[in-house]
Amino acid sequence: MSIGFIKLHRKIIEWEWYSDVNVCRVFLHLLLTANFENKKWQGIDISRGQVITSLDKLGKSTTLTIQQVRTALTKLKSTHEITIETTKLHTLITLTNYNLYQDKIIESNTPDNTPDNNSATKKQQRSNKEATTTKEEKEIKEGEEDNKKPKGFVRPTLQEVRDYCQERKNSVNPEKWIAHYQSNGWKVGKNSMKDWKAAVRTWEGNSFETKSEPTSFNSTQWSKY
Repeated sequence: MSIGFIKLHRKIIEWEWYSDVNVCRVFLHLLLTANFENKKWQGIDISRGQVITSLDKLGKSTTLTIQQVRTALTKLKSTHEITIETTKLHTLITLTNYNLYQDKIIESNTPDNTPDNNSATKKQQRSNKEATTTKEEKEIKEGEEDNKKPKGFVRPTLQEVRDYCQERKNSVNPEKWIAHYQSNGWKVGKNSMKDWKAAVRTWEGNSFETKSEPTSFNSTQWSKY
């Protein structure tokens, strides 16, 4: 598990659990120890983004008490960061948005549709020929290279929609706005969306949504890094 690396965006400091030291510590440990690819362990199928562990093992690895670990997991579960399956022998923890955290796009299972503005990725892709490069490093670099390609419409992040709604002081619910357009393929009527801010203003004018809801650090927030 000490081979390779994970990607961690600076926007994690905006995550609701970032200031909770125990929760953040447990979550980062799970990111670091989760399977990068599907594997079997003692006859058990463990998928990408899952880790077999126990409260005792997590406590020793993070230097937290079992009660602190249990509380941290409960908080992560409450905001849908993880799911937990417990048996008499082990605990299987799934990071629900692992593919998005680590640059795999669920819709196409390829990195082609992920927007990214990293200007150094083309050089990284051309130089990524060494035989010792791990599969994880190759996939991340390939994803960054494809993300550098110019795109037309760039889907907004949840935070961008939130900020714009706050700027306009409207009553549009950013979470439901994002969910609506994700579900219909980012179309306005029969046409592909070209200006997401105009779509927000349309909701604002038509009063599609007036109730805001609590949010968590979820897939939408990671998907545009």
